[in-house]
Formats: sequence, C-alpha cells, structure tokens
Amino acid sequence: MKTFYVLVILIQLSIVDVYSQALENSFYDETWSLKVKQIDDFVDRFNNELNFISNGNIIKNKLPPETRSKLLSSLIYSENVKNTELVNEFVNLVDAKGYYLKFGDDDIKCILSLASIYYEKQFNFNFHLKIEKLNDGSMKWVIVDVNSTSYPWNTIAQNPQKFINPSNHNLRFSNLFRIINGENDIQGIFEESFELDNLSIIIHEIMRGNMAIKSITDVNYSFKILDKYKVLVSYFDTSGKQSGWLISNIEKLESR
Repeated sequence: MKTFYVLVILIQLSIVDVYSQALENSFYDETWSLKVKQIDDFVDRFNNELNFISNGNIIKNKLPPETRSKLLSSLIYSENVKNTELVNEFVNLVDAKGYYLKFGDDDIKCILSLASIYYEKQFNFNFHLKIEKLNDGSMKWVIVDVNSTSYPWNTIAQNPQKFINPSNHNLRFSNLFRIINGENDIQGIFEESFELDNLSIIIHEIMRGNMAIKSITDVNYSFKILDKYKVLVSYFDTSGKQSGWLISNIEKLESR
C-alpha cells in the first residue's frame, strides 16, 4: 500500500512538473496574445509587467529584462505599422535606454472624438486632454485644445477691402463702428496672424446651452517618448492575437 501511495505522489509531481514546463514554454507565445483591455494594461506591458487583480488587489508581475523587446513589439499593431526598420529602431532604443511610462511624468495626451449638436445640427470635433498635477500631489485630466475638420462658425480671413485707415485715429476711429455695426465684415481689423480661439467658443456655447455633447465616438492616446518618437495608441477589437490598446502609429520626431 505504501508503494502505491509513493507511486501516486510521484506521478502527481511529474504531472505538475510537466505542466509547469509547458506553461513556461507556452508563456512566450500565449502571453503576447492576451487582449490589452485597458490603457493601464498597455502601460504595464510597455513597462515589462503583466499585472492581475486577485481579491481586489493588484498583483504585479515584473518580467525579466530579456522579455521586454518581444513584449514591446507585441504592442505595435502590425496591420497599421508596417515599417519594420522603424519598429525595430523604436523597440531597441526604448529597451536600451530603460525607458518606462508613468502617468503624470510623461508627455501623455488623450484625444477624445466627440459628436455634438449645435443649434440642432451635427458638429464633430476632438478634445485634447493632458494630465495636470495639483499642489497636493493628486492628478486630473484637463482639456487643453480642440480641433475639427469643419467648424460651424465663420473663420477669420483677411479682407483687404475692409480695414481701419491709418489716419482714422484723427476721427476717433469712426471706421471701427462702421465696419462692426454696419456690414459685420470685421476680418480686416485684426492682425494677419490672428486666429479664432475655437476652444473658448465651444466652452462658451456649451455654457450658454447652445451645444450639447451627445457621445464619445473614439478615444486615442498620444505618447511622446524620449523626445524622439510620438506614438499613437488606439483600440482594436479584433479576433486575432493582437487586440485591445495597441500602437497604431509611430512618428519619428526631427532632432532639434
């Protein structure tokens, strides 16, 4: 009977050992195909970590240095970024420099694509957000810019026919009143470099109740890395090995 129990234990230990070896061997193939569900997961993997939640606690798993280049490569969506020379250069530099992402300490921006209604018409635009550190050490996302392919208000373009005459100051700037109150054609009374502050206009219209945000149509993140690269991170919902938050574009910055 003792011999039987010893044999069973040996068989169990053998199975555990074989399973462990199989898990270790398959790790390098299967780990990279796990879906990057959250942007925090992307940052963890970029930093050579695979973290899990157990009983409400984050279990941090720092991977050995030799795995980092492969883990970094797995975060680059190959369907979009096809320049292998650029990819290899990027991965090798990040790995060699020991560069790690950290929210609040890096040039990280979020691009929110929004659908809104402005005076009963559809208006699509992007809010650009960054992380701002507060005096107490806490952080928050803040809106810093806006862009759109088509604004629903007139842009300011120079009109050479409408301007304030250089000697009009002698007449207490009478041209100013005529241009503004008369024809409402005011482009020529600003300096050539003047641009409308579209962000202020949008905030003003939202506060007045003239504009309402209906939905967030897309979310992307921009990371400036080592002052040499600007990468765009987007969400891909695919059935393949690469899925979730992945690098969709790598732009090499010009040296200053």
